[in-house]
Amino acid sequence: MTSSIDRAEWHYGGDFPRDLPPEAGGTHIGMYLAWIIQRDLGSATLRKYARDSLRLVKVRKITGRELLFTELDEKFFDTLLSAVARNFTRDYYQSGCYIDDYDSVLVGKLTTIYHVVDSWANYDRLAPVIDRRFASWKEGIAPPAGTPQVQLKLLEEEYLDTILTVAGKLPADPEGALQIFQEYLSREPLPVYRTRAIREIERLRMKYGLER
Repeated sequence: MTSSIDRAEWHYGGDFPRDLPPEAGGTHIGMYLAWIIQRDLGSATLRKYARDSLRLVKVRKITGRELLFTELDEKFFDTLLSAVARNFTRDYYQSGCYIDDYDSVLVGKLTTIYHVVDSWANYDRLAPVIDRRFASWKEGIAPPAGTPQVQLKLLEEEYLDTILTVAGKLPADPEGALQIFQEYLSREPLPVYRTRAIREIERLRMKYGLER
């Protein structure tokens, strides 16, 4: 199953500044995507969907965020990455370490991470940090886990992604929707999300008459 690593829409609520455009919710995703492209770590799927924009990011005519919004529907999927990049991204981006690095390098005295300007100058400040993490990772040194707050947000987003995927299956394929929840539970989520998923499974079974 294709799964989202991050989506700009996940950042539009909560503490997202109302004075900023929606694109600001995808700046951090675009910076990482630009790094993936600059380091030739994308997959055939990325090349397929990015089309000519891939070359434009390569030569810095557009930013990674622009590609994210114009070609990828604001979504950063695992299938956009090579096998190596997918494993690194799991340990670095999805652990929360990336956003901690992003905060440390680019946010500074800015109000929020969303106020970071989407520019190649900022990318050039961040890319060497990612390069060092990647080099260490290839030597078997795992990136440090992100702060608890970041990790909790990532877990919340993973649950939201599961809900959105289930919604896409209904009502045409309730059995498929049930299977998505069961796969989610197999990843041993935190008790609060496990309870929510089990509650949703019971609701599906009752509504669609699914067997236990």
